Amino acid sequence: MENEETIPTPANEIDQLTMALLMNKQTYNKYISKQDPEKAKMIQEQQNEMDTYREKILTITKNKLDNPHLQITNDVDEVFDAYTKVLIRHFKQKEMENATQYGNNEKEEEESMFGKIDDQNTNETNNQLTSSYWGKHKVLKQDYLSKDFFNKK
Repeated sequence: MENEETIPTPANEIDQLTMALLMNKQTYNKYISKQDPEKAKMIQEQQNEMDTYREKILTITKNKLDNPHLQITNDVDEVFDAYTKVLIRHFKQKEMENATQYGNNEKEEEESMFGKIDDQNTNETNNQLTSSYWGKHKVLKQDYLSKDFFNKK
């Protein structure tokens, strides 16, 4: 018996898309090399071409960054603009994640999302205040079997 895990062959394109999206790139390439050698060959050829034209790609990219109005071809210009927009959106998203991850604006964001909630019933006699297991806030518990619960409008 083989020690390697066998990956089931997808039955249709949706399964293939799912496999492509859920696997990491290295595992997916191994899967493709076993299941679809022709596609694996195309992927390898693309990687080889990228290695061949690496310096030219970097030169054009640097020139476009230095001079955004530089025109190469319509296709290159449009794809480059889309590429830079996606990267900028990615960087902004990462900055926002890092800012919230380290607690810089957590309280402000929480208040803006949910607003300040008033606890109007804190003085009622049937209510009990206890500590929450999830934070420093107090949890308001009501006795649901009391007469006041059924008489509320």
